[in-house]
Amino acid sequence: MPPSDTKSHLVQVDETNRGVDFGFRDAIYITGKLCYASLLKYQAAIQMAYLFTKMGNKSKALVYQQEANLLKRSIISTFIDARGMLRASTGISAQADVWATSLAINLGVLTGQSRLKAAQYLRDAYVKGELSQKGNIRHVVQSDDFSATSAWEKSVVPINTYQNGAYWGTPVGWVCQAIAYVDLPSAQKLAKEFIQELLDPKTQNEAFQKLLHTYQRPLYHHIRNIVLNHDDTDDVLQNLLDILGGKLKYAQNI
Repeated sequence: MPPSDTKSHLVQVDETNRGVDFGFRDAIYITGKLCYASLLKYQAAIQMAYLFTKMGNKSKALVYQQEANLLKRSIISTFIDARGMLRASTGISAQADVWATSLAINLGVLTGQSRLKAAQYLRDAYVKGELSQKGNIRHVVQSDDFSATSAWEKSVVPINTYQNGAYWGTPVGWVCQAIAYVDLPSAQKLAKEFIQELLDPKTQNEAFQKLLHTYQRPLYHHIRNIVLNHDDTDDVLQNLLDILGGKLKYAQNI
């Protein structure tokens, strides 16, 4: 288990035990209570509660549901800013986090007016051209950059490279879902921009490699847990990727 605050149960680190928060930010210093990692902990608690419910273990299910409820309250009270965005942390790089905010909407942590407020901010950033490039998403909206020389407060890579202001495909679905709450046409436009990069002969190889880099390993492990054989897993994964390519071509024409 990651180190956590004893009261809020939020994941918490400092510079001496700085870990990666799984938001593809290993080159970024993020300390204090961590939003993205705490969202993943919340998701895990929800999944454990579901599994124990299915197994008929009501007492264990209740423990994990209570953990999820506490984390949800703690995430909102600790990280939300005046614009509805969730900050990445409470220490270094405590900036509005696009990935964490959109994931929180996807997981149902942000709901009601809080969700709409965050969704509107993401939509406005998209329309202004500060959120995405060719359908891929920045960790930090450009106008929220920490300084002229770094998107994040502390990074080991230069601005607008790698995780310090570059664009990634990982959160596209979450961001599209969020924006759709307030502006469906803009959400559809963003999704099509991402798909177009995957289909454009000039960019599709790089775009598809980004997609594979993000999802190939978790897909492999998920399939392996079902078929229990390496060769069969490879075959299923390859068939899935072939189907994905076909679906992308279809989506382009919608």
